[in-house]
Amino acid sequence: TLSNEYRPLPTPNDLRGKIIIKSKKLPPSFSNEINKEYGEITDDEDCYEDNRRRSKKDMSSKRHRRLALAFSDLVTLLRSAAFEDFETSFNEQQSGQVCAFSENAGLRLATSDAEEFVNYNKRFLSRISPGTWRVDSSNLNPQDFWNVGCQMVSMNYQTAGKFMDVYFGRFLSNGGCGYVLKPTYLRYDNAAAAAAASSSIVSGRLSTNLYSSNTPQILHIKE
Repeated sequence: TLSNEYRPLPTPNDLRGKIIIKSKKLPPSFSNEINKEYGEITDDEDCYEDNRRRSKKDMSSKRHRRLALAFSDLVTLLRSAAFEDFETSFNEQQSGQVCAFSENAGLRLATSDAEEFVNYNKRFLSRISPGTWRVDSSNLNPQDFWNVGCQMVSMNYQTAGKFMDVYFGRFLSNGGCGYVLKPTYLRYDNAAAAAAASSSIVSGRLSTNLYSSNTPQILHIKE
């Protein structure tokens, strides 16, 4: 549950065989209201790029949506949260909150604030969404976001191509189980901790992390 907001998240091994629902959640006070099955949420926790655009216009014109209490109660581990800036996140964000970034916003942060973005992703989960301008369902390059430690990069599965090949290939090192440990330099702040974690238990078996070097590895893809 979300009762202890600052606890470490469970390990992938702890979550084997479980389904995780990540969504917005009704406030705790709503559960105390009698005979109410639905509550209202706003769209102010959508991806970072959308928030920036709305803040320049009129944040008072937020869209309200209904959310069933029964569904809200299923959100026990990860819930959506709005991203403001790195300083605010380091001071206030909780371990169970996931911030979403549009493709453009993620690239901008990865370029101008790469070190802070890496440190952010050592502590929190982030999700990248393809740009809304990709009306042809083309795909972004997921490596651009893996390089700064982003854990979830959304892809347009319906469109095959080199970037989907990169995406699928990334998980072949662990049998396509859907989870691969990030390089140690993207998980730890000091070399001693990174060295101690160079061998990790992945998917129930001991394996040497193929990406355990402390030297950044960047994949360049020619257009």
